[in-house]
Amino acid sequence: MGSGGHARGSTIPFLAFPSFRSRNALARELKAARRNGHGLYLADFAVPAGHASPGELVIDWCRETLANTRRPHGIAVFDLAVACTSGSERRSLHLKRVHPTRLYEAGFVAELAALFATGAAATVSVALSSWGDIAFAAMEGGRG
Repeated sequence: MGSGGHARGSTIPFLAFPSFRSRNALARELKAARRNGHGLYLADFAVPAGHASPGELVIDWCRETLANTRRPHGIAVFDLAVACTSGSERRSLHLKRVHPTRLYEAGFVAELAALFATGAAATVSVALSSWGDIAFAAMEGGRG
């Protein structure tokens, strides 16, 4: 269990958002914040052929990006999409509600390494969506 009595990675209790009068109002503000691009971070990398660990480029960028995001009420999870194009080959990875500690797990590094199995030059596009930034924007929009 995480702080606040909810399991890590689970939904944050509605009571964590005291400025909202109803769950519907909260849902509307979260949806609006996400649609308006709050918490969305994008990056593109050109990975040269034979690069030792292109997955590390992605992980380093994610770590640096997340270090600058908001985490209201302990909301630290993020969604991640990674697309890799090498010649005519395309691979992608989509993850939802990832906890930042996952960026330090060997299994995660291996998951990313599978995207770059060919060792050829590649173009990598990354999209990270911070639920903390989205929640913060929703709380700001829900005031008043």
